[in-house]
Amino acid sequence: LAAVGLAVGRQQARQQRRAQDGPGLASVSQTDSYFLAERSVAWWAVAASLFASNIGSEHFIGLAGSAARSGVAVGWYEVGAIPVILLTGFFFLPTYLNAAVQTTPDYLEARYSRYSRTLIVCVSLALYVFSKISATLFAGQLILVQLIHVDKFVAVVLLVVFTAIYTVLGGLEAVIYTEALQTVILLIGGVMVIFFSFGEVGGWSALLDELSDLAGEGRIQGDFMHFMRPTSDPDNPWTGLVFGLFSIAPWYWGVDQVIVQRALAGRNVAHGQLGCVAAAMLKFLPFFIMVVPGLCARVLISRRISPAEDAAFDFDLAYPWLVLNVIPKNFRGIIVASMLSSLMSALASVFNSSATLFSLNIWKQVFPDTPEHRLVLVGRITVVVMAVLSLLWLPVMHLLGDSLFLIMQQPPAYMAPPIFAIFFWGMVSHRPNSRGGNWALSLGIGFGAVRFVLVVVEHILSGGEPVNMFGPITGINFLHFAF
Repeated sequence: LAAVGLAVGRQQARQQRRAQDGPGLASVSQTDSYFLAERSVAWWAVAASLFASNIGSEHFIGLAGSAARSGVAVGWYEVGAIPVILLTGFFFLPTYLNAAVQTTPDYLEARYSRYSRTLIVCVSLALYVFSKISATLFAGQLILVQLIHVDKFVAVVLLVVFTAIYTVLGGLEAVIYTEALQTVILLIGGVMVIFFSFGEVGGWSALLDELSDLAGEGRIQGDFMHFMRPTSDPDNPWTGLVFGLFSIAPWYWGVDQVIVQRALAGRNVAHGQLGCVAAAMLKFLPFFIMVVPGLCARVLISRRISPAEDAAFDFDLAYPWLVLNVIPKNFRGIIVASMLSSLMSALASVFNSSATLFSLNIWKQVFPDTPEHRLVLVGRITVVVMAVLSLLWLPVMHLLGDSLFLIMQQPPAYMAPPIFAIFFWGMVSHRPNSRGGNWALSLGIGFGAVRFVLVVVEHILSGGEPVNMFGPITGINFLHFAF
């Protein structure tokens, strides 16, 4: 995968040199080439890139682990994203293209002010560190330690280095076309896991029967197979999944640079929209290749451990457990490759988008005369800095809860809703002005930041135990807080 990325990067560099050497040929800037792949990506590559950018190793670990721990409701995060992806293609994308922007914060400056643009960039970079990059590294660490028995530190360093190589040297075009290959590997591995898992359990009917037996024994909750849970459910209340999730998902798919950058790189609006439609179709698959294996893992693990051991078992290890205990040895390499490919694609996406945001929206604003080749260098340095900051956050991250998937959802839940709100209302109405947008953004993000800091302090002081030190400010479910 790294070799494919480097090959695309070298081809891209040769094209840039020919354009510079030939008079009148440099019609595409180096920044458009590096950060937006010259806006020349076909719809199928846009779709594969959108899907692979979203599905990282944290989904293999987190989705399967949450399903094994608390049931099928976590699948709503995947199914609920489908209409939002279509909204991105047919609402957000045409708006960005009509505004002729390189990044989503560019639109915010044109609609509101430079202050709102800068604030969005800083918050986005912070969210990448606290959520996307760190969660991916944490999951990748678990995969390599459990399946290949690599030292934790060595595992993380290897993941960062190999992903950063083709991201730094190749730019977005290298990232997108390697993601297309990674999507194929990911799907092959996922289908193999569900095939062997069902074979071990005995099929869908046997799975439901054993889960029903476990519920009767009190080893799992009675609504384990229910999408809609009571409002008092600590993880997935139906009110949070219906209202709170749809305050976060439009930010992720329609505003966040990591995702939107792929659609903006399409050859034209039709390729971008068709890519979103295809990505929405692919989004059905994680439920079957990640959530359902998590359910199978719960049944198979329960066969081998006593009820007293349920509480002590780390269900975030459910997917690696399946690979080690269910998948035949001759097929394990393909499964590990699919998990690592998803990890590399997710990391590469965030790295490239971080470079884009910092270089074009912060560095270029402070130093407007910076030549384009220097902006590309700044972007590459940004990748390294983001990786280091995420590594420093890893020791704290595991204190924030038992479920990796829910841990990574929390920071966006605190910050994303006000960001989505000012984008949406700025697009559909002329009434919001720059002053109102600045105040709404500052207060919304500030309130969310306070909640996030208090949650972190609460968990650090308690050693990761679930306590409530700050009343309803930290006691309310994060999805309810988002709404």
